[in-house]
Amino acid sequence: MNGLPAPLNMQVHYISFSSHADFAHTSTFLKELMPPSIIPVHGEANEMERLKQNLITQFADSNTKIISPENCQSVELYFNSEKRLAEKTPEVGETVSGLLP
Repeated sequence: MNGLPAPLNMQVHYISFSSHADFAHTSTFLKELMPPSIIPVHGEANEMERLKQNLITQFADSNTKIISPENCQSVELYFNSEKRLAEKTPEVGETVSGLLP
């Protein structure tokens, strides 16, 4: 826009994450999102392994990968730029539901 301000006609929503969310809340959120990969990265080692095993069971019927890297271990993720989480590409002036890339 050549440095000019652009008028916005939108609402911004956010999701508050707690470092102490329980498994039921977290797994419900993940089931709704259905991400291609889940990477738990914070917690005590035994609890993280338990979480990983529960997630593997919960997502057994999907293509979701559960990855649990060691501390400082690199992880490579690949993204499909064609994927849209919104129901459809909006027309001008139309309300958007979901996320667009």
